[in-house]
Amino acid sequence: HHHKPQLPPVPMNEQHAARSREPRSLAGQWALVTGGARRVGAEIVRTLHAAGSGVVVHHRGSPDAAAALVDELNALRAGSAFA
Repeated sequence: HHHKPQLPPVPMNEQHAARSREPRSLAGQWALVTGGARRVGAEIVRTLHAAGSGVVVHHRGSPDAAAALVDELNALRAGSAFA
């Protein structure tokens, strides 16, 4: 009969396990989100911003939506969003 190979357990200490469950801080980082003015792109922008990242909202044909999103995010953290 066949024996399944046993893979060794992945070593993970408690600190690493605790870190992997926490949202990663993106403070000091910048993200460029293409198509970031509306719908899914805007949610990605908000998620990155909430994690501490500065964001650049790229858009094609949605200048009003991009400006509104940038204003919303800069009201939360000045100078953290551009379009």
